[in-house]
Amino acid sequence: MKAPLHLLTALLLTVLPPLKAADVPGRGLSAEWSVAWKGGGVSVLAVKTLRDEPTGLVRIASGEAVSLEVTLRGRTPRSVDVLPRKPGASSAVNGDELLISLPGPGTWTVVAKANHEYVLHIVVQAPAKPPAILRPEHFFGPGIHDVDTISLRDGEALWLDPAAVLRPRIPAASEKPVVEKDWAGMKAWQPFISAIGAKQVSIRGGGTIDLSGLPWHARHAAAFCRCKNVTVDGLTIIDAPTWGVALFQCKTALIRNVVNISYRENSDGIDLCNSRDVIVEDCFFRTNDDGVCVKTTAPPPASIAENILVRRVTVWNERARALGITSETRNDIRNVRFTDCDVIRDYSADGECCALAVLVADRGTMSDIVFEQIRIEHCQNTLATLWIRPDVWGKDRQRGHVNGVRFDQIELAAGIQPRIRLEGFDDQHRIESVRISGLHRGGKPIPDASAAGVAANDFASGIAVEP
Repeated sequence: MKAPLHLLTALLLTVLPPLKAADVPGRGLSAEWSVAWKGGGVSVLAVKTLRDEPTGLVRIASGEAVSLEVTLRGRTPRSVDVLPRKPGASSAVNGDELLISLPGPGTWTVVAKANHEYVLHIVVQAPAKPPAILRPEHFFGPGIHDVDTISLRDGEALWLDPAAVLRPRIPAASEKPVVEKDWAGMKAWQPFISAIGAKQVSIRGGGTIDLSGLPWHARHAAAFCRCKNVTVDGLTIIDAPTWGVALFQCKTALIRNVVNISYRENSDGIDLCNSRDVIVEDCFFRTNDDGVCVKTTAPPPASIAENILVRRVTVWNERARALGITSETRNDIRNVRFTDCDVIRDYSADGECCALAVLVADRGTMSDIVFEQIRIEHCQNTLATLWIRPDVWGKDRQRGHVNGVRFDQIELAAGIQPRIRLEGFDDQHRIESVRISGLHRGGKPIPDASAAGVAANDFASGIAVEP
């Protein structure tokens, strides 16, 4: 007699066995990192990143604190950091072995410096059980599964076992592109996982989507359009050719425990477009574009974007923006809160790229936007940019407004020189009512606008800096 599906899944979730060479997704096993947990080896995937330092990814199924024995093969680290810096996350060097202690579920990054920098991303996720009712074609157990596309209808759930890897096939010649030629001259097909006009749809379980076999811009990893009550809980995305998880004109959504490590341009982590009543929490993004961004890509009569909460999210910002509102703003955006988040690396250049952003390229009004309790471990250039101006992504001839942005309890690591840029467009399209309070560097308060690096043009007013 076959064991019940939920029992098999529970057993598999207990310990994820090392993968065989033939079953390794993406770019194979890491040549630099080895990890042991509870006395046994755990598979470490090699992942490609924009900066291209040797990087590994390992998944641990645990709802409790974990202790790992980590080895950087053939090298003795001079220094080791575990990021984000939180109570219970620590490292100790024992010869050529690293003892890594983590307080529980989350995504943690080990940065070791030897002859150069080596990075290990560790995903700790509590085991979960599949829904009681599940269509067989929406269940994917351990192993690699080559799949065309997946569409979800009302009430349907997609379950990916933590040891499951889904690989989208290259679109067949018979599949018609959604976009024949985009701004980069590329074709784009329907998303790999999608739902249109559906209610109560979800992706759960904790498995991986490996998009390395797709051409650039071919498919979003997962997209929901005009849906209600959407849940994405537990998903790892690697090598995305374009956006990771996107919501278009959706209402009521929960996105949690999503990890996206992707090196190709436009591989956003989460895009919330014209959507309402959304929570994004406990995620990690290291992509070649925005981490979590809010947009209104559709003009009225499409809905505005409002009531969005982003919390306990960690971002390694490779190039663009870690958190914020980004350019496509054809409708109003209001009541957006980024809270208790970590930016562990920010390599954004300048201009429209920064750690925290409110960028208005169209006619929408941005109001009640809050960045609070944000910890910035590293910032190469600009901490925050607020501007109103046309850019390559905007479509409207009319400019918009920014009225009511608050930065509260932003903690910068020692040595970071803050830069905050405020640029309105003209006297009718201004940035107004910006409050910066509790800005700290190395634990010490930054007292005024000059020390905070605030630079504002003539069309920005009502700026207050409070220690």
